[in-house]
Amino acid sequence: LHLSIRLQRQMCIRDSGYTSDLRPVKIHPKATDEQLATDEQVKQLREVLGALGWLSGQSRPDLAAQCSLAQQTLPRPLVKHLKQANQALRRTKQHDGFRIRILPIPVQEVVFALNTDASLGNAAKGRTQGGHLVAAVDRRLEENRTSPWSLLSWRSGHLKRTVESTLGSETQALLRGAKELEWIKALWCEMKLDLNLEERAEELRKIPAVAIVDCKSAYD
Repeated sequence: LHLSIRLQRQMCIRDSGYTSDLRPVKIHPKATDEQLATDEQVKQLREVLGALGWLSGQSRPDLAAQCSLAQQTLPRPLVKHLKQANQALRRTKQHDGFRIRILPIPVQEVVFALNTDASLGNAAKGRTQGGHLVAAVDRRLEENRTSPWSLLSWRSGHLKRTVESTLGSETQALLRGAKELEWIKALWCEMKLDLNLEERAEELRKIPAVAIVDCKSAYD
């Protein structure tokens, strides 16, 4: 993992060359999509997903959903799942050196923004995939103006509860993201050395934050 700080105090987080020696899963040209993967292919798949899983959690949020969905196909993936994992690996190498920019924001102007989303029934075994992003922005976002946006935390994974509606999936993803937002706010207080655990709820309530969703029913 490489960290670089520019003169304007912008910080970039990036990884370069991590998957350069990683090989895709070998698939016979005549294999059909619904064919079960062999034991050797499953072994190769685990190696690919292990590397992509670590990378997606450290510096590649763009891989989080694709990697999570692929991991859910284990231990009995099909050939089509191997192809999807190979596609993720190609994407990783194509955008090698992908950067996360952490932009400077005055401490008194910091606001935290939570973005959540879910896709009903698109994961393995009929489960629903949900994800969230937590970023640091400034107060201009609350006024519907352009703001610096610095990604701090992200996650994509299947929701624990089975749901049968878009509202249920979006709400569950929103609640899971809200927990991460609360944790980020607590870390922010601790960094500023003003976190009183006995009055934690009240202290965190003072930190401005906004939740952003694309589901009107969840918003209502």
